[in-house]
Amino acid sequence: MAVPPRRLHLVRPCQLLAGATARNDDTPTPEPSAPTTPPDSTPALPAVAERHIPVGMPVDLDIAQGHAYVVSVTREGRTGGLSVFDVSHPRNPILKTTLSRPEDDGGTSLQVQGHALYLANERGTRVYDITRPTDPRLVRTLPTGQHGTWSVLAESGRLYSLAPGSGIHVHELSDPLNPVPLTVIHTPEDASQGGPEDAFIHQNRLYLSDALAGYCVLDVTNLRDVQLLGQYRPSSYGDGYHSAVGIFEGKHIAFEAAENPAPHVRVLDVSNPSHIVKRGEFRMPRSSTIQNLLLRGHRLHVAAQQDGVRVLDVSHPTRPQQVAHLHAGDLPQSAIGLRVPGDGHVYVVDTARGLLVFNEP
Repeated sequence: MAVPPRRLHLVRPCQLLAGATARNDDTPTPEPSAPTTPPDSTPALPAVAERHIPVGMPVDLDIAQGHAYVVSVTREGRTGGLSVFDVSHPRNPILKTTLSRPEDDGGTSLQVQGHALYLANERGTRVYDITRPTDPRLVRTLPTGQHGTWSVLAESGRLYSLAPGSGIHVHELSDPLNPVPLTVIHTPEDASQGGPEDAFIHQNRLYLSDALAGYCVLDVTNLRDVQLLGQYRPSSYGDGYHSAVGIFEGKHIAFEAAENPAPHVRVLDVSNPSHIVKRGEFRMPRSSTIQNLLLRGHRLHVAAQQDGVRVLDVSHPTRPQQVAHLHAGDLPQSAIGLRVPGDGHVYVVDTARGLLVFNEP
């Protein structure tokens, strides 16, 4: 039986452990001695499929059971919703279902786990049963505070719902369709004015990107004793938005993206979270906004709104090199959602154009 969440007060909400530091260093890294590849000289991969989204403005997607689930927010009088495409043949996506009703009014983020789909919504976290992939059934809505849920993350048997002004609501997923409340993790004090934007789980550490608190590393092994291990503030505004973490030559490396002051990807050594060090960067050639990062092996995929998708080789992580860019053509575009499920294709949600499918470079 579900129990009310236990609210954790983390030593004056998520206070840094003794000896840990909150870095504030965003100076440009020196240019490498070897020349970098000019961004637009790399191969441009055309979209192999494009499909309009009939509801709202599309912002995120996930791929599961041969289907693409695309969530849209309400914009300019167009009610948001959830659209389901059959992508068993990626070159020919087929729209199967669209949900757009007051009780299914879209959201800002989604993730599929087994036969459950979790959707971030202004009313909380929606839980859908997708046992029948083309017939999502709303099972319940998990309350997450006054402003609802901004983004969701399902990993290692837990569901993390990031809620501005409320913290991170954690549920246990023994039964994915019946999440059990465990606790609410409060982010650092300065986060109360911003809010958690995105999160990434790697080896029992939660890497939190917060609009004002910056980039925070928390140990979530024991939810009764969550510890803030370190914090990185790249500017006076905090400026944390998205990240991905991997292990390179024994070191834990985080690729962290921000919207301000100039859009770029930072390369952070987070092996010792109490002393996070910036090791490199990849700066965007234009004033686009980075909206998503996805690490697959030694390839980092960057969704950069008007600049489409950039694919970086990060085998030498301190010196990211662009190897491909995905442009849909000369029409207006705004790449924001991104998935690389391993079927040889890259799936992108473009707010202006809808669902785009590319061959994986």
